[in-house]
Amino acid sequence: MYGYVYISTNSATGMRYIGINKAVKFDSKCFGNTDAILKDITTYGEHSFSVDMLMPYEDNESLEFGLNAFIKKYDALNDPSFYNCEKSAKRTRKKKVDNE
Repeated sequence: MYGYVYISTNSATGMRYIGINKAVKFDSKCFGNTDAILKDITTYGEHSFSVDMLMPYEDNESLEFGLNAFIKKYDALNDPSFYNCEKSAKRTRKKKVDNE
């Protein structure tokens, strides 16, 4: 295995994230590395997150293709219940600016 597409879920908020991990073994602590996820890990704790592998891949090209396919399947770029969504990112950035 070259890497895999995963979905992480924040059980405290219901927010999800679709991402990739370029690793030969599954990592149940690979939640995603966005500002919003890191903030929620600080707020709710790692115990509030779970990770499921969606599909393993053997090379970078198929991994990237798989990521895009799963993002499209879940409509993660448009669904505000995903950290991948532009609206979710804007909401997080706005909160960050308001707190400064």
